[in-house]
Amino acid sequence: MDEIRGAEVAVICVPTPLSPEGGPDLEAVVAATHTVAEVLERGMLVVLESTTYPGTTEDVVKPILEAVAGPDFDLAFSPERIDPGNKVYTLKNTPKVVGGLTPESTARAPG
Repeated sequence: MDEIRGAEVAVICVPTPLSPEGGPDLEAVVAATHTVAEVLERGMLVVLESTTYPGTTEDVVKPILEAVAGPDFDLAFSPERIDPGNKVYTLKNTPKVVGGLTPESTARAPG
């Protein structure tokens, strides 16, 4: 946790294996979000990069962070775009999709 204390940006990129119900298991996302919340500072940008369903950033991550820090942070989602072993679509030719919950969050998120 001390490694991210004072950082301008925290990236949550943890595994989201399938749950027994067939959707993503968000246990690691929730745990990582709680870790970030413990060191969240005013103005920090938090980016969720774990592969998950639409709405996870706003419905799962945001409430955890707001409970600790209030609304004074930026939040964005930038899903993993890599298909390991794919020789056609690689890091060089696969666009990075970024969406923030506010225009400011989008502008700050790495693309």
